[in-house]
This record gives sequence, C-alpha cells and structure tokens, in this order.
Amino acid sequence: MHILIGALVGAAVAVGVTLLLHAITGRRLRLRDVLLSAAGGALGGAVITGTLGVGAAVGTTRTLGAFGLGGAVASGSEQAGRNVLDERPVLEGVGRASAIGGATGVAFPVVAKGAGKVVQAVARRLDAPVSAPVSAATTAAGSTPAGSATAPPSRGIKQILLGEEGGGGSRRAPRVGGKAYASIHPPAPAWLQQRFARTVDEVWLGRSGPKAETADVKRFLEETYEHVNEVNALVKALGGRPRPIPARAGPDEVITGVHDFGERASVRRVEELVESLRKNPVTDRDGNQLEVPEWLIRLPREARAAGEATIDVGKASPHVAAGLGRTGPPDPFALRLHNLSAHHAKLTSKGGAPSNVLIEEVADMVNAMRQPRIYRPEPMPFGKIEAILDDMVAKGQLPEDATPLIRRALEAQRQLEVGGQVNPYHRIGAELEAEAPYTGLASVDPRDLGRLGTALGASEATQELDPFDGY
Repeated sequence: MHILIGALVGAAVAVGVTLLLHAITGRRLRLRDVLLSAAGGALGGAVITGTLGVGAAVGTTRTLGAFGLGGAVASGSEQAGRNVLDERPVLEGVGRASAIGGATGVAFPVVAKGAGKVVQAVARRLDAPVSAPVSAATTAAGSTPAGSATAPPSRGIKQILLGEEGGGGSRRAPRVGGKAYASIHPPAPAWLQQRFARTVDEVWLGRSGPKAETADVKRFLEETYEHVNEVNALVKALGGRPRPIPARAGPDEVITGVHDFGERASVRRVEELVESLRKNPVTDRDGNQLEVPEWLIRLPREARAAGEATIDVGKASPHVAAGLGRTGPPDPFALRLHNLSAHHAKLTSKGGAPSNVLIEEVADMVNAMRQPRIYRPEPMPFGKIEAILDDMVAKGQLPEDATPLIRRALEAQRQLEVGGQVNPYHRIGAELEAEAPYTGLASVDPRDLGRLGTALGASEATQELDPFDGY
C-alpha cells in the first residue's frame, strides 16, 4: 500500500511540474505529455517509497533539492517518452529538458509540498485500521504492529535525501573549540534500528502526542543509544548491575529491564500521574498553568481498552521521543511520563550501601550531563556536574549518603573517557574544565569502585532533573 501511495505522490508531483513547465514555456499541452510525466513520476515515486519507506518519500518534498530532482526526473522522462513515440533517439533533448524541469521544480515547490500534505493525510487514514494510536503507546519501545511502517533498508540513501546524520559508529559530535570526536560505539542492533524507524514514522504520521521534527527525533534516539551504553559501563564500574541492550529481540517483543529503552509503567501509575497533574498543574516559565494534554489523558484509557497492563515510558516511545527530542526546552508532560521509569523513582540506600537504582540514577545523571546532546551541544564540566548534584543532595532530591557515590561516579566517568570505554568527551571539553575545575578525587583504585555494593532498596522519593542538565 505504501508503494502505491508513493507512486500516486510521484505522479502528482510530476504532473504538477509538467503543467507549470508548459505554462512557463508556452508549449501546447497534449494529453500524452501529461500521461508520460505521470508514468515517469509514478515509477520514481514507487521506487523511492519501496526503497526508503513512505515517510522518507514524502519527507523529501520538504527539501529544495528534492523539488529540483523531482522536476528533472519528470521532465526528462517525459522527453524520453516523447522521443520513443516520435521515433527519435531516446536521449535527444533529455539533458536540456531535465535542466529546465529541475529549475522549475526548485522555483515552484508548492505543488510538491501540497502533494506531501495530501499523501500524509492519506497515509494516516490507511494506517489507522492496522495500527491504532494505542499501539505506539503500549507496545515495546515504541514499536507498532508489523505492516504499519517499515524500517528503511537503504539508510545511506535516506540520509542523503533527508540530510540526516549518520548513526552508530559514524556519528560525530558537534565541534567545540575546533575539536570533534568519532563515536566509539557500533551501530545499534538491527531490531533497535527498526524500532527507531517506527518511532520516527509514528512522529511523522502525527501519532505522537507532542509535535517534533523527525530529524531531531532520529538524532535524539541515536544519542540516547550511546548514552544507554555509557550508563551501563559506568554502572558496572561503580559495582552496580547494568541493564544492557540485548543483541536480539523480536519485532513486537516487549522489552523490559533496559535503561531508557526498556522502561514501562503500570497503567495505574500513568492514571495517577494524570490526576496529579490536574490537581497540581504544570506552569510554564511565565507562571501560566498548562492543561494536561489530551494525548496523555488518552494513554491509560486506550491501554485499558486494549487489555494492556503497562505503558511504554522509555525514550523510544513516540510520545517521549517527540517530547524530548528537540533543541529547545522539552515537553514537560513527556518528561514527566518518562520520569515514571524505574531508575527515576527509587533514590535511597539500604543498610549503608547505595541501591542499584541509586547507582544507576547517579550514573545516568553524570553521563547525561557529560554527553553532548541535541539540547546541549557541549560536554558539561565535571565541576559544574558536581555542584548540581551536591545541590540536589542539599535539597533532598538525592539522599545524603549519595555524596560519596557522586564523587566516585565523576571520577569513574573521567577514567572511562580517558580509557576509551565511553566517548572521549574530554577531548572537546578540556577548555571548559578550566572554567569549573573538578575538585574531587584525584584518582580512584578501580577495585574500590566495586565496594559500593549492589544492595537493593526502596523509597517514595522522586526527582525531576533540570531538562537542560540532562535526562
């Protein structure tokens, strides 16, 4: 069905460009000209959609380069078809026609943009019966049933067309002070890449609560993948129990017990969150109260209607990814939904030893503030991280006995960066360290890091990290 949609879009764009081209040049419009351009456009649209997915095909209509390419293909294919019918050399005049068509496509993008909006609406209607909104909210890591939106197999071509960043081991951080680093992390497992693609498609189709740019969401997911790997490395260094990403998982398998990507909360807890936000409204920076959005109200209702016991609150959920995957302030409701994750909920110690949840939370905050992200392109200096976490202890947002753990986590993060177990943020953050020097431990014996213990504890305390510090 998606290939058919792509063919229709391609035909519509090609015919539109042909009409504009004939109007500009004053050439007499013949039915065969329209049919030939429609056939060429349909073929191109079907090929692009079959290769990249409907989201990518329509997404290309948002770039001037794609407008030019569409015009060139439509005009060139029309000229080639006319040559065949007139028994002339197939390529005669194709170059000139393609050049004119490309220029016309760039100058007049309205037709392509309008076609994109039409196919977007059509795609939503066609997909609705097989993938209701509750699917994105309740299936594992933001996945949707098979057949709704497929992961594009030709990732490189899609990146060229949409201008997206590479992922996995090829991604490079923004330059800071003229320096950059190459990521040490391999590409995400195939199953996780497929779920990323589904999440991005859900956002593009308008099924996520908050609105977001798909390129921003894609970048956020890739950055989160690296963050998850590094949190697990830091948790292990601190003697805790990591929650790593599995190498394999089924297309619709419910993933649990994975930091940020395997986070689920009971339907009851989400209902309680909605009620709490109604009684104690969130305010914006001007002090205005914000109403609970309809998408968040619907989540538990739709989950119960589908017989689901839990809801995905991880960062691959379309709602969470769209709310947090942006350059500006995060959506406050998406942030609170994600804060129902296990590692954001229990922050205490038991028997003098930090709980595994506390170890993971401190590791999460330290690494999140060190890692350059879409919302903060520079690594935060260790001294500033230390000051922020100490302030959280002073405010009761972290237990008092978390202070030694914070010091060890900072030093462990530094050693992991230097040792190459996590990305070398110190290479681009050296200039920043002079502004807020780290005054903690000069060195820590790695054997001492394991003496923190892994005793499990429980607490009613919760915390909500400043969104500009990391999450």
